[in-house]
Amino acid sequence: MIGVFLSSREVGLYRAVQPLKEVVLFFLTSFVFLYLPIATEYYAGDRYSDLRDLYLTSTKWIVTVTFPIVLTSVLFANDIIRILFGKSYTPASTAFAILVIGMFTRVIVGPNGATIQAINRSEIEMYASLLGMVVNVGFNIMLIPLIGIKGAAIATSFGFIFYNLIEIVVIYRDTGIVPISMTIVTPIIPTIIIGSVSALVLRHWTLDLPLLMLITILLGLLHVGSVIITRNLEEKDLLLLKEIEENTSLNLSRIRVYLEQQIDKR
Repeated sequence: MIGVFLSSREVGLYRAVQPLKEVVLFFLTSFVFLYLPIATEYYAGDRYSDLRDLYLTSTKWIVTVTFPIVLTSVLFANDIIRILFGKSYTPASTAFAILVIGMFTRVIVGPNGATIQAINRSEIEMYASLLGMVVNVGFNIMLIPLIGIKGAAIATSFGFIFYNLIEIVVIYRDTGIVPISMTIVTPIIPTIIIGSVSALVLRHWTLDLPLLMLITILLGLLHVGSVIITRNLEEKDLLLLKEIEENTSLNLSRIRVYLEQQIDKR
């Protein structure tokens, strides 16, 4: 649709940055393989309380791991595009940042697609996809002529928002689960503030890839610390670790002991 309204240059810019948004989904899609069989077992056994705890806790830690990548991608979008593709592609950096935010709307509601499968409502995927496509096309027609490839990125983001909205409504209707809680939102605020201040300080720097990776790691440590400082560690986090250990060969005893110590300090 960009090709219908704009030149081939804009098509090339958008096609270059569009695949990068998938990095936001890496941890979500990786965790689904572990989450789905456990969630299915809970739903089949009418253990809705356990399913709710599993969903919320999984979402919290998926967001915790993903958010530093999202924040770095948004705050330093221009540097990322310049490093990966060259200075001539930096006009697409705003569209890239919008796409990243749009994909994060999928992450912040957690493994809703896997939960739809776990509660045996897979047909909802078709309706959600159809609505997302209609919304995407509609906003493309309205926004691309007005603001170019940024409009295409906004349209894609809205498509994902409506796609997720359908699944969230169905999950709530069938199980009573609301995927977003304050334990997820509260730690994000300090990380955004400190990350934004850092971006202002570094705005005149010419960043390279190692420095961007270091910034992402530091933001990750900051966000984990924010979870601890805002007192959002819970007993449910220990139960999630126990489920992971029981269903994989991972030894998470040290992490579990540390979390127990932090929870006891409360």
